[in-house]
Amino acid sequence: MRRGPPIGTFGAVMSLGILSVALDLLGYRAASLVLLVLACIAYAGVVASILARGRSLGDRLAADVADPEAAFGHFTFPAASDVLASRLALAHAVAPAAVLLGVGAAAWIALIIAVPHQLGKWGFAGWTPTGSAFLPVVATESVPVAASAVLGAEPFAWFPAAALWCIGLLLYVLILTLLIGRVSSSGAGTADLDASFGLTMGALAISTLAALLLQRAPQAGLPAAIARPILSIAPVTWSAGGIFMLLLCALWGARVIRQGVRISYRVSEWSVVFPLGMYGTSGILLARATGWQAPLAIADLSIAASLLGLLAVSALALLPSARSRPGIGGGSPTDPRQYP
Repeated sequence: MRRGPPIGTFGAVMSLGILSVALDLLGYRAASLVLLVLACIAYAGVVASILARGRSLGDRLAADVADPEAAFGHFTFPAASDVLASRLALAHAVAPAAVLLGVGAAAWIALIIAVPHQLGKWGFAGWTPTGSAFLPVVATESVPVAASAVLGAEPFAWFPAAALWCIGLLLYVLILTLLIGRVSSSGAGTADLDASFGLTMGALAISTLAALLLQRAPQAGLPAAIARPILSIAPVTWSAGGIFMLLLCALWGARVIRQGVRISYRVSEWSVVFPLGMYGTSGILLARATGWQAPLAIADLSIAASLLGLLAVSALALLPSARSRPGIGGGSPTDPRQYP
């Protein structure tokens, strides 16, 4: 089997970026800055490794976009660009943040056109359902998140940001429906619920974050009649994300009891680290925006779990012995189906 493209590694940038935001919100400035620096280094490193392919890069990208097992992983690029842009804006590095926002938005537009165009060609024949199908939602919602952080004072930014938030939620419902139908028809069981299914929660968490940031819209020109309903949906999406998290933990726990644990590294493991960090970050802002204090304790636990996951997955990624063995359910640690 051919190796997955390095673009899937942007899941690490997404995780580092959102955890940097979370630690900054909690007041751990030094630790947040360390993660920001690591995120920038990781982003530059993955971009450099991709560009190093030279003339073969175009052919590789075209082949991956035409492959239902690999195409969704490319949405980690715009998502990582936007998450990093948001964190840089928080650090008042407006110029590089604006550049990353532009890169992320352009990449999102290209992928959101190219990938659905392939759906008719795929017919989903032979497609193995994975949680990576929710990456288009994450990438879509990352655009209004970054736009609100970078262009918060600009009235023109709020209407497209609100529109993209709505599109992201509709896309989530569509993908969830397709995924449930596919899982039902294929008879997939809990053995097929790999780490990438953490994105079912991560996509809702970033939708919550986008809604919370849009609460500032009335002061920037978006009518309160639009902004307030958006804010009222944030507790719903955040709570739904928590339900998905509990359900997945129960299913993964049952699988571990039956099958045991095999220590290995797969890029899909970032699909647990990032959603936990995003869920905690959105929980902090939800409590601040609504006065609902319950999310705070859960947010602390979620961020702590994400940080532990970051350490564990990073350690596995750096251990050759962990990369050489199959993980739970078998398969290659570099299987392109295991994005992001």
